[in-house]
Amino acid sequence: MRPHVTTLVVLVLTFACTPSATSGIPSATATFPLPTSTRSGTPNRINPSSTSAVSPAPRTTSPPPTGPTNTPYPPKPGFEEYIERTLASVLAVNQPPARYFPGLYFSQDSFPARTTVIFTGQSRPLTSAHEGLLEILTQNWNSPTELAGLYPSEYLFTKANLHLWIPVQGLMIPYIEEELTPGQEVTIFTRFAGAVLTEDTPDFVFLLNEFHE
Repeated sequence: MRPHVTTLVVLVLTFACTPSATSGIPSATATFPLPTSTRSGTPNRINPSSTSAVSPAPRTTSPPPTGPTNTPYPPKPGFEEYIERTLASVLAVNQPPARYFPGLYFSQDSFPARTTVIFTGQSRPLTSAHEGLLEILTQNWNSPTELAGLYPSEYLFTKANLHLWIPVQGLMIPYIEEELTPGQEVTIFTRFAGAVLTEDTPDFVFLLNEFHE
């Protein structure tokens, strides 16, 4: 069964004190831990250009909570800071002004969220636009690893009228393919990466680091 993610890689987000050339938004310094897998060996991944996948090893499931609780299940180790909130609430406080179009938008906060969405089953390789945003984010976060390489594919998730293509950590892909079915409600753990601003429509990007059925 899939083990819980326990190791945290700390990525430091450093912005200039003057407006960024890509976003135009002055920001402060913040530290965002990005959970990564502790699995050994070569991870099982789905080739974005292929429909076949290696069957992943089984994963553990959090036991049902006992007694009163404010959350539907115990927080996963390493994911305690992911608070229960909707992705729509994150977008409500991240609406880029028109003067920033076209370009890239980055926030001062990554808004770690634990939220329920609908899994559509639709996937695609990481788009070039999202790859470009993650390349800049790698520099801003001073990440030793290229973020675009950690998120090779995107899955379409919906919630009410919200439809989002969300890049998924490569190590999660086999388990998503094995455990989820189209139309299923699932809890996902995300961080807000920013937005690609094309014409007058922001293309918002979240990063999926874990899920819970």
